[in-house]
Amino acid sequence: MENKSRSAWKTCAGFVIACILILSCNAITGSNRETPTIPLQESPTDSQPVPFSPDNASKVAPEDIIQQMGSIPAYGGSASCNSPDTYSQPTVDQSFIDTYGGKPVEMMEGIVLGVCGLSEGDSVTTNIHFPNGKVESQKGVVKSNVIGEVANSYDLSYVVGLDQPAGPYRFEFQTSKGTAEATLDVIAPDGPQLYVDMEPTKSDLILYNFKPNEKVRILIYMKGMLDAWQEFTIDKNGNLTIPNDFEGPGSAGYDGTVASRKGEYVAVGEASGQVGYKEKGWYFGYTYWAAGDIYCSGAHTPVIGFGPYQYVEVISDHAFGKLYVSGSQSTIPIRNGTRFHIAPASQPYCKDGAIWWAADCSTATPVIPGCSANQGLVVPEAIDQDVFLQAAP
Repeated sequence: MENKSRSAWKTCAGFVIACILILSCNAITGSNRETPTIPLQESPTDSQPVPFSPDNASKVAPEDIIQQMGSIPAYGGSASCNSPDTYSQPTVDQSFIDTYGGKPVEMMEGIVLGVCGLSEGDSVTTNIHFPNGKVESQKGVVKSNVIGEVANSYDLSYVVGLDQPAGPYRFEFQTSKGTAEATLDVIAPDGPQLYVDMEPTKSDLILYNFKPNEKVRILIYMKGMLDAWQEFTIDKNGNLTIPNDFEGPGSAGYDGTVASRKGEYVAVGEASGQVGYKEKGWYFGYTYWAAGDIYCSGAHTPVIGFGPYQYVEVISDHAFGKLYVSGSQSTIPIRNGTRFHIAPASQPYCKDGAIWWAADCSTATPVIPGCSANQGLVVPEAIDQDVFLQAAP
């Protein structure tokens, strides 16, 4: 729990969706497409799990993993207080609460509350009342972390951990000017989760709510391309915390005091399937990855070199695409030898045992009949063993 300035919360305004796929020269190359043999990292409950690290991970690309991925950062709403004299007593700002629209907050999400009606230097005692009756307290002072800015609110950032009880949490802010309160319902996450817990002194990957004893692959993408992967066995409760040596003290992800993530993480469970990551302390719409598919069970080995703006060529006499126009769908043939760009915002997705990409019809040569720039066309890389597309120079 820490007292953070409102400046970090104010930087998030509206919702912004940005899809990024960037090819890296350090990516796994096509020469290593064979199925790798890598020792399984057993993680018994009575010992420290083997770290996810460059020394332990494999650089050989699994055959069922798409090597390009998309990243979608999104940003939540902002909170603000008027001058202190406009409040008759301390008042909890509703911006964060309104962002959730009355919905419960999930464990591991960041709760960000501001108390208005205060002045620089005011003392605040925060009492957090747990659903089980426990009370956690902290003391703080209203102050600004921005040079030249006078604080007019007290800001609290708090994360309910996975080991804490679910239910209503009452936040009580006691000051010499009065008391302000807010109550938020907190729920346990639904389904399997992958959390990145980065702090100045450690960096962990937290696997939660997987199947007991399930085998799970952790993959790290750097600049949009698969960099390495490692397999672990979940404990008997469906959970596992793994030290993450790809990012930690002394790495490029740290400036000495502050952790900043440099990789994108995905878990693929043999039963749970693909699970994207969330950063511990994330709040609604903030710093999480939710891109297209990177795992496609039963698909032909993913083709290397695909991504937005990449030029591809049709190499099959049986190639086709699905055209979407005004909510209707039709299947159209695509002539062998046709070239086109992958659409700028395209992300691979898995359907019916195939990997599909969106085509930019305006770049097609020769022209694909029936497909224009304002229409949506998706094309599979392959159907069964019939490869439709290859990267073109």
